Amino acid sequence: MRTYLFEDKIARESLRLIERPDPVPGDHDIVLRMKAVALNYRDLAIMQGNWHRQVSPPLVPLSDGAGEVIQVGAAVSRFKPGDLACPTYLPNWIEGPLRRHSLARRLGGPSDGVLTELFCAHEDEAVLAPRHLDAGEAATLPIAGLTAWHSLFEHDRLRPDETLLVQGSGGVSTMAIQLAHHAGARVVVVTRSDRHTERLSTLGADHVL
Repeated sequence: MRTYLFEDKIARESLRLIERPDPVPGDHDIVLRMKAVALNYRDLAIMQGNWHRQVSPPLVPLSDGAGEVIQVGAAVSRFKPGDLACPTYLPNWIEGPLRRHSLARRLGGPSDGVLTELFCAHEDEAVLAPRHLDAGEAATLPIAGLTAWHSLFEHDRLRPDETLLVQGSGGVSTMAIQLAHHAGARVVVVTRSDRHTERLSTLGADHVL
């Protein structure tokens, strides 16, 4: 299979396209043929050496993606071939509050990420993509979508009678706008220029300042 890899150091000039053996799934593993990946701020920060945690080569980059299940282990019960699935950014965070041990593995650094033709993971470390989304849309969910959802509906519960103030027009911000709009809240967005005003309004912002 083809895989992108930071070989000698974590830097753009060290990124190489290499060949690796195809993964062989264990009893509880699934193999995804990656269909789409999403670029997050953390991926750029890691490549530029600006991430707050040290990561080391060799490393497959990128944290978010979606792929088609092409193989399942003998004991897999949550997936079948043909399903569209997303690897989870924090593979150790299976349930409950976010704990320190849940942060030990992160796709795209320090653990290998999703910029690869085939991706193998335990079935508990992936989720089915929403049926109405294609691979490109589903690939944006694991970090940006979950961060926005967790902030609005897990840390607190956004109500229809409330107003949400969103800063900027990045991935988390645009996810938050759409989620808050569909929850019935009033959404106000502040941004440095007016070049995104129309797009932000289309996504559900009531006011763009």
